[in-house]
This record gives sequence, structure tokens and C-alpha cells, in this order.
Amino acid sequence: MTRTACGQRTRKIVRAYTQAKLKLAEDCQMKKQVAIIFLMCLVVLISSCSYLSAPTKEPVVVTGDSAGAPIGCSPEEIAQRIEEAFDAINRADPDVVDEYFGRADFAPFGWYTIGNNEEFFSAYQWRTLDEYLGQRFQQHEHLELRSIRFNSWDEERGLVHFGPIEVARWADDLGETERNYSGKGAYYCETRTIVVLSLGEEVVSP
Repeated sequence: MTRTACGQRTRKIVRAYTQAKLKLAEDCQMKKQVAIIFLMCLVVLISSCSYLSAPTKEPVVVTGDSAGAPIGCSPEEIAQRIEEAFDAINRADPDVVDEYFGRADFAPFGWYTIGNNEEFFSAYQWRTLDEYLGQRFQQHEHLELRSIRFNSWDEERGLVHFGPIEVARWADDLGETERNYSGKGAYYCETRTIVVLSLGEEVVSP
């Protein structure tokens, strides 16, 4: 083979090798682009599913007033505190009775009642309420404040009275749909705790 022929053959081999590298690089780039597009679509799909499955929390409607009550006992502040108590129940906080129903501060606790005509629970002592909520934690009890109206400031007893209060409720043993409860209660301003809460299920007649 002549030197010229050998050089031509070498150049052909180099050219073929270069074209193969370019083709391989293009294929890799295309695969990378396809992978990026796939991942973007997957992220969007997961985000959409998460958005659809997440419960939508409705804004709480707060009305009425607590004129004369001390600082920290405005309707908005009490409503927020009640929401925090419900959130503690929802996440199965073992300290919920101490923190939000006054056991830690020896607040003048009256009662906690909830239910309907067929099944009704009443607690007049912290211990009873604590045991009950422990059982409800096992059923993934979920309470959500929907609306609350404040009626008056009771200076003699240091209470702000409220009602009606509207609450949505879910739990494993209550079926798949939410249940609506309405009631009334009282809030002790000195310890910022709920000392009375009565909730009865609203039953819609067929």
C-alpha cells in the first residue's frame, strides 16, 4: 500500500470515528433531555396529586365581641387558641388537656361534651377527658373550627362566653364523610384555656 493510499485510509478512519463520537454525543444529549422532561412531568404529577389529596382548610368566621375582657382575650385571639387546641387533638398531642383545657394551671374546668342522640360523651374531670382523648387519638380524631360567635365577658368569673360554635369532625370510626357539630362554651382568660365546651352533632333529617 502506498503512502498516499495509507494516508487516505487513515483520514477516512479518523472521519468515521469523529462522526461516531458526534452521533454518540447527540444521542446522549437527547437521552438527557428526555430524562429531564420525564422528571419534570413526574414532579408536576406528584405535586398535582398532593394538591388534590390535601384537605382544604376553610377560613374561620369570627363574630361577636368580648368587650371588657383583658388583653389577650379578644375574639380573634380566643378563636386562634381554640384552633390550636383542635390542632393538638388532631396530631394526638398527649399534653392537650394540660395546655388547652387548664389542668396544668388548675383552671376552673367545667365540662367537655360531644356526641349525638345515640352516642354522647361527657367529661367533668380532666382525668376523664384525658382518657377519652387518648382513645380518640387511636381513631385519628380530627376537629376543625369553622365559625364562632362571642357573646359576653363575665368579669366575675373571668370568662368569655361563646356560642354558637361550628365544628367539623372526622375520625376512623365516624365514616368517610365529615360530620358537623354545633355548641357553646367558655374560655378562662387568666390561663388562656377552654373550661367549657359542649358540641352536639347536627343531624339533617331525610
